[in-house]
Amino acid sequence: MRGAPAIALSIGAGRHQLPFLRACAAEGFEVAAIDRDAGAPGFAHCAFSAAIPARGASARALDWVRALPRRPALVGCFSFGGALATRERIARALGLPALPARAQWLLAEKAAQLAALRARGLARRRAWRGPPPARALDPARRYLVKPARGGSSEGIRILAGAALLRAPVGEGELVEEFVEGPEFRLQVWVRAGRVAWLAQLARQNRPGSALLARLAPVAPPEPWAQALAADLVSSLGLREALLKLDVVRSEAGTELIEVDPGIAGDHFEAGVSQACYGIDTAAAYLDLLLGRASRFRERGDPGLVFDYLYHPGPGTRRVALAAIARALAELVPGARALAHRDDGALVQGPPRSNRDALCGLLRRPEGPAGDALAAEVARALDPATRA
Repeated sequence: MRGAPAIALSIGAGRHQLPFLRACAAEGFEVAAIDRDAGAPGFAHCAFSAAIPARGASARALDWVRALPRRPALVGCFSFGGALATRERIARALGLPALPARAQWLLAEKAAQLAALRARGLARRRAWRGPPPARALDPARRYLVKPARGGSSEGIRILAGAALLRAPVGEGELVEEFVEGPEFRLQVWVRAGRVAWLAQLARQNRPGSALLARLAPVAPPEPWAQALAADLVSSLGLREALLKLDVVRSEAGTELIEVDPGIAGDHFEAGVSQACYGIDTAAAYLDLLLGRASRFRERGDPGLVFDYLYHPGPGTRRVALAAIARALAELVPGARALAHRDDGALVQGPPRSNRDALCGLLRRPEGPAGDALAAEVARALDPATRA
């Protein structure tokens, strides 16, 4: 009689974790998962599940994991942000692969991570927790005001120094000097202590349009990006890991904005990695966790770009995926819509962050863009998306 199958534990069971959960089940694992949402769609793929937040509840999550009938054979977090700290604590407690001691600062909160980046010469910008002293501000310079907790740029304000002097800043908010220059996102796969694969995406912000953010592959990655990834992997002593880097190339040099030991976001695993690079991110991540060789064969189309599509008009909107697909077929022939929120979900307009996107969009960069597409989207989608 065969023994019971091994357990694979997922930190998170939302829609964006579904590819990883399915990959684990296909591999023959019994899947266990935690998620703050008791109705998380990933629980349908699980033999064991619990409504426990993936962020900020690692002690409770660890107690639940220890009560499972068998010790998990792997712990995955097919995501980014605070859930990675929960994954790290559980992996260490179970004696599974985890970040080396000199890389633990990657899991620190924003201010502490910035201090670590500055100490390593990877960042130069200054920051303050709470209201900065007036004498430290340059009235002509721009500053970022970040909420104490948040994600997907939600709640971030950009203010000139003169305006910041008059603006209310909470004690828990983080104020940073804004770094001017082209923005990039790097996804780094580390295998056997070296960079096995690197994706470089140019990030273009388009405020006031239907496309607030665009990611465009840079293929092959530029030499500076390759050097930055290799140096960081070496300095951190990483052997088997993922890194997501947000970078600005300013006149003063390369400024590392943020480092996450995880996936570069739902847009990446859900569409960009497969369409632009021909890589199954969930399968590659499972290979990494199991210590198996990953094959990165770039057979995608790096000429595509990824856009978040928003309804630029005011008011609450309803995600209507079928209507959006029909409208896009007319507005942007050949485009492929990617579900960003569940069908029927409500989003805010005008959008405040990527959380208010109607969907993701993979397409050729040619065609209507910016304000022109915004006007067409508003006209075509208004009846279907009005809540």
